[in-house]
Amino acid sequence: MAKVLVPLDGSALAESAIPIAALFARVTGDEPQLLHAIEAFQSSGQMIERAEAYLEGALEKLRQLTDVPAQGRVAIGVPSESILEAARQDGVALLVMSTHGRTGLARTVLGSVADAVVKAAPVPVFLVPSKVKPVDRPQLARILAPLDGSEYAHAIVGPLAELASRFEAEVLLLQVAPGPYEFVDRFGRLAAEVAEPADRFEQAARQYLDAVQAELTGRGIRVTSLYRLGEVANQVLQVVESHAADAIALTTHGRTGLDRVRHGSVAEALLGQGPVPMFVLGREATRRLWAQRWQARSTGEAADGPARPGSPG
Repeated sequence: MAKVLVPLDGSALAESAIPIAALFARVTGDEPQLLHAIEAFQSSGQMIERAEAYLEGALEKLRQLTDVPAQGRVAIGVPSESILEAARQDGVALLVMSTHGRTGLARTVLGSVADAVVKAAPVPVFLVPSKVKPVDRPQLARILAPLDGSEYAHAIVGPLAELASRFEAEVLLLQVAPGPYEFVDRFGRLAAEVAEPADRFEQAARQYLDAVQAELTGRGIRVTSLYRLGEVANQVLQVVESHAADAIALTTHGRTGLDRVRHGSVAEALLGQGPVPMFVLGREATRRLWAQRWQARSTGEAADGPARPGSPG
């Protein structure tokens, strides 16, 4: 049985991750594991007792949403390190956590914890932004996946296919083309100087989306492909609203170098504005996924999830 790790910090907003964990438990049978990490300077006997009592209350909330057995434990140490240590244990397949569970100065600290966890977690992270309206029984019927055509961004497709299959969810594939002066190549040159005309870019983008759609459809997944013009985060948010998406799935930092500096991180922008949870594949999880695919190719086994069209995988 796979495990879903749910880090908590004692705040009500952090507990907004509990209904998501319960959803996974109900649909997939995955076992929720609640983790309350406290700093070493807070580890007096009284503080540990309070943390254990808090966890018991959180477990009771979880039991009201699912019959799947759940566990909880207190970890002492740096929160991000405690979470990552727990995530590396055998059987943990997913982390579910909210962002910015506290306010004021503590919000900056928790934000850095979430950032560190996403980057270094060996498994995908289901993030619940602070603007997501809390509900006891969320659904996962439609998942939006913004892709930019890069191999890094494409890494989400395999985990997305598995997620959509387990929930029988529809997938919305989205590729956004910015204005002609927003394209920047790895040397910092404007695309107007080096890139193909916009119509050829659109043709290539649609061919890529068609190829990904064919891969997912072949696995029995319902797929709709969308192509938009504009700023990426804004277009993603518009599609979330217009198509009633329940979650967004993406890798972090699909762009690199000067291009990333110019465009910023789409994931970070969506975390600040997004009204739905995000299924995120971070740097370490992506690296491990690629390693598994290379190993599968070297042994002649089937890779886990579709490779990017045109790539050797």
